[in-house]
Amino acid sequence: MGPRAAPHVVRHPLPRAHGAGRAPGRGVQPQRPRARRRRARGVPAPGGGGSLGPVLRHPRGPAGRRTPGGDAARRGAAGRAAGRGPGRGYPGAPGPGGADGLAPRGPLRGGSRAGLPGPGLHDAPGSPEQAAPPPAEGPGAVEGGLPQGGAHAPPARELTVGRIRVLESWLADRIAAGEVVERPASVVKELVENALDAGARRVTVEFAGGGFELVRVADDGEGMDPEDARLCLRRFATSKIASPDDLRRVTTLGFRGEALPSIAAVSHVEVLTSDGRQATRVRAEGGSEPVAEPAAAPRGTVVTVRHLFYNTPARRRFLRSLAREAALCLDAVERHALARPDVAFRVVRDGREVLVLPAEGARERTARVLGVDPDALLPVDVTAQRFRVWGFVGTPELARRSRSGQYVFANRRPVASALVSRAVDQGARTLVFTGHHPVCALFLELPPDALDPNVHPRKLEVRFADESRVFSLVERAVREAYRSRPLVRAVPVGPTASAGAPLRLEVRETAPAGLTEPRLRAPLPPLRLLGQLLRTYVLADSPEGLVVVDQHAAHERVLYERLVRDRTRGQAAQLLAVPASVELSAAEAAVLPELVAVLRQVGLDVEPFGGNTALVRSVPSAAGRASPEALLRACLQEGIWDGVSTAGREALERAASVVACHSAIRSGDPLSVEEMRALLEALEASEDPYTCFHGRPTLVVVPAERLEAWFLRR
Repeated sequence: MGPRAAPHVVRHPLPRAHGAGRAPGRGVQPQRPRARRRRARGVPAPGGGGSLGPVLRHPRGPAGRRTPGGDAARRGAAGRAAGRGPGRGYPGAPGPGGADGLAPRGPLRGGSRAGLPGPGLHDAPGSPEQAAPPPAEGPGAVEGGLPQGGAHAPPARELTVGRIRVLESWLADRIAAGEVVERPASVVKELVENALDAGARRVTVEFAGGGFELVRVADDGEGMDPEDARLCLRRFATSKIASPDDLRRVTTLGFRGEALPSIAAVSHVEVLTSDGRQATRVRAEGGSEPVAEPAAAPRGTVVTVRHLFYNTPARRRFLRSLAREAALCLDAVERHALARPDVAFRVVRDGREVLVLPAEGARERTARVLGVDPDALLPVDVTAQRFRVWGFVGTPELARRSRSGQYVFANRRPVASALVSRAVDQGARTLVFTGHHPVCALFLELPPDALDPNVHPRKLEVRFADESRVFSLVERAVREAYRSRPLVRAVPVGPTASAGAPLRLEVRETAPAGLTEPRLRAPLPPLRLLGQLLRTYVLADSPEGLVVVDQHAAHERVLYERLVRDRTRGQAAQLLAVPASVELSAAEAAVLPELVAVLRQVGLDVEPFGGNTALVRSVPSAAGRASPEALLRACLQEGIWDGVSTAGREALERAASVVACHSAIRSGDPLSVEEMRALLEALEASEDPYTCFHGRPTLVVVPAERLEAWFLRR
């Protein structure tokens, strides 16, 4: 008996993904074993009749076993291959396997182990490997080489061709509107900007239902003629730019021609405008074609927006409460009111007037919007070449935990600039309490070509051509404003007392009866030393009242400035007669090599001495009270250098602040008369004597009026 002929095995086109003889995946039910039949020697042609047809092997099944279904599967496949019946996904077309229609099917790479369909790793969309072959006919027939109804039979897929299409204009407009119109406050902002660009002197903003039901902005600007009115709701229609060069010299608040069309795409919009000669009313709903008609109206423009996001309910659901959205609308008006104090603003919310701002000066407008006393605002004004920074910054006690009180404008445009915010914080460093931010309204005036407002459709983000100059100018302006007048904090006499009013410290030439301490000499302000209270405060007398000095905060300020000053004079270090050996933890020893240079600048000369040991050879000359080990460990403590480079002035200031904090007089330390006098003299000579480097006040004044009220003298 001759050798047995090999069966005609149709293999899967990705043999590497589905090797021969692989066991069925988890969840796949293997076929029950059948009685072995005696097989013929010859191999019939593919698609031929008889019981000896081609063997269809599942990619996960054992090799050499015939697929259940028998002749029915072959007949069904052959019939479809001959075009006798439409196949699923292949209407009237032959199967991908050729004339016999027996292209193998099975889960490709990426499908689940249970035989569920999954995209092949290398299959192109619409390729024959992804398309399902025609269905088999008859009970027990195979479908795509798999048992019909089996646990690992993948469902068929339809072949799709040309899936990329150009969106309809109404749908494209609705999608693009999401970039410009995020919430009702975006509508208020865009409409107010249009009013200011039109030269309005009075702007009235009305909104209801958090801005979802109604937003109406009316102005007395120049208005539009009928032709312009018909174009104002069309996308990219604008009167403010005409060439690419205009984008480099933008001087108006709006210029993209997207605001009104984007608003109209998600709401019902009506524009009533008049140029003083003719009036026009234009309506549009949900991005529909605008409809214009003649009307009667005085000079100016009134834009009414109703049912915002009525056709995009998902956007409405993800926004905040009505009260919060109304607050954001009011904030959008206040920002533009700060930028234009020469324009009168009126805001009506749900039929009730909530804000009236007459045309006024910049200081009065800033104080009104921030809700502070005008005397608590320090003027800012610095000019360098073509750049100018001016405005107002609040006294340190007005600082807030968030930046909600910071308003920044670039060429009168409200902007959100992380660069300017960091510069403001840097300018107020050591003057405002740590973790707080100054309140301010800063106006940056710079050439149009030095500012790019075309970063985002909302126009809130801008880029500066010379960021380093802007940063240094803002930092310098804020620092000079804080040094422009004494920042002595006074205990308020009543609810109308000014927390930031300047206070001049003077004292009498004679001491009270019974006081034997000597008078303070010039150049101190004429204070008269009284003594120490609770071993924490130094008391002095002045005509304004009682001066209370925090001895720890005052000494911190004195030591901090002395450390920085001694470093520039080369007097920072005091050599130790015997170097101090300090055993560090593994974490401290790992940080030390990076900080050796900056610590040496403040007089702490340290070097690694093998293992986790460090050798301290000198200490700061101003830090006579602290031990070398305590100073070193304080400078190496975890987290103190987070986010700070170990080089440059910021690193020096951080090291000086750590050394000063751990070397200063502590609360509870008793002081002699000479020590108290020396402390007050050194504080008076400091550059910033009113706060420690943490921003805490060093002294507070209790006014004479307050003392008299306590004793019922007034």
